Amino acid sequence: MRKLALGFFCLMLSAALAAPIDVLVLEFNIDNASNIDLLDVRLMKGTETMAEGTDYSVVLLSASDEVLHTTYFDVVLTAYGDNYPFLPGQEDVGVEVGLNETRVIVRVPYNSSAAKFEIREGTTVLLQQDINLCDGDGVCEPASGENYLSCLADCPSGSDDDYCDEVFDDKCDPDCGEQGRADKDTDCTCGNGVCDPREDSITCPDDCGQAVNELTTMIYGAIAGIIVIPVVIVVIVIVLRRRKKKK
Repeated sequence: MRKLALGFFCLMLSAALAAPIDVLVLEFNIDNASNIDLLDVRLMKGTETMAEGTDYSVVLLSASDEVLHTTYFDVVLTAYGDNYPFLPGQEDVGVEVGLNETRVIVRVPYNSSAAKFEIREGTTVLLQQDINLCDGDGVCEPASGENYLSCLADCPSGSDDDYCDEVFDDKCDPDCGEQGRADKDTDCTCGNGVCDPREDSITCPDDCGQAVNELTTMIYGAIAGIIVIPVVIVVIVIVLRRRKKKK
């Protein structure tokens, strides 16, 4: 029983850890001298980058320099192949090749109290950057890190902000289609004649009305049965008792 309980707990813990959360996504180049070229910072849904046995980390800091969270990441500056860049299938053959720089993407659990972040190698700070993902000027600027998650004031649902918001509001988010995820936004799929898993009679009566109506009829029938059957039983009991009294 204990093993079963432990297994169930581990399963639930794994599911919780794998669930998408708000993450600060950093994309940058790093060279063999640990110089950082920051390319992009934005808020997205995802899971934390996990790495062990590495000195490289991203540290979220508050305005008073309190460490809020630390995420470790790997930097790989070697590859294998006869030449570089590799052709398909060459990655695992040939000799080791040293790279001058490599592209890194790190996902850090977001904290609304974070005012800045540092990219570190051990205790050495390679880069420090303020976190400013929303200027509130009424213009959605995804190139500056603004999107539905980070800057709702400038990027309302349905904005072209590189983020598929999946919100049901009669606005088909163009990013869902561009990312091949149109099925995640009911506004983009309603009306195609197919009752998709995310659709129902409320969100898309055109596609799901009949199927859901049949289900609704069954539910109403079950409720009516629950109410009527006890009443019938009570009536039968009363009638039987009266007959006994007459005898």
